[in-house]
Amino acid sequence: MIAALVCVTVSAAAASWGTALVLRARHRRRLAVLRTLLDRDPLTGVASRHALDTCLESADPASTAVLFVDLDGFKQVNDTHGHDVGDALLVAVAGRLQRVLRAGDVLGRRGGDEFLVVCRVDRDDDADAIAERLLACFHRPFAVHGRQLRMTASIGLATTARGDGQDMAALLRAADLAMYRAKRAGRASLALVS
Repeated sequence: MIAALVCVTVSAAAASWGTALVLRARHRRRLAVLRTLLDRDPLTGVASRHALDTCLESADPASTAVLFVDLDGFKQVNDTHGHDVGDALLVAVAGRLQRVLRAGDVLGRRGGDEFLVVCRVDRDDDADAIAERLLACFHRPFAVHGRQLRMTASIGLATTARGDGQDMAALLRAADLAMYRAKRAGRASLALVS
């Protein structure tokens, strides 16, 4: 009788332990999904605004470049072809931009048709080369839903090495201002702060 009672008690404890392990594994999977939702843009799969902010907070201001990429005339794509085509275009643009970046460079979507690249640079030439590769992404049309869509982008570039900002918030503002300068200069171009 005592042996049967011990066996039942051990079995119940093992079942409770097994249930706890299963629940803990489910919890870890759910946390991983939530982290992915927080850190990844749900449409394009690139870094989310939250992940970009985290990246900027941890970046070394002395060797960081920020490139603000804004698609020119994107609203016209949505108005003419519909939002499903616009969404597919954003996915295609993000993929093409990602392919020309170096390992360690972070591409994210700020929202709408705005992308941000945060990268470590040792020289201004490195940032300039990255910006030129990003602009070159738009030389070929994008194949989207059976259409060949031409798109251009205006890119603003800021680095601390050029004196564009001493902290990440200032660098981000400088890149944003430079992007608007590129738009005013006729779009499909790169602009620096100064």
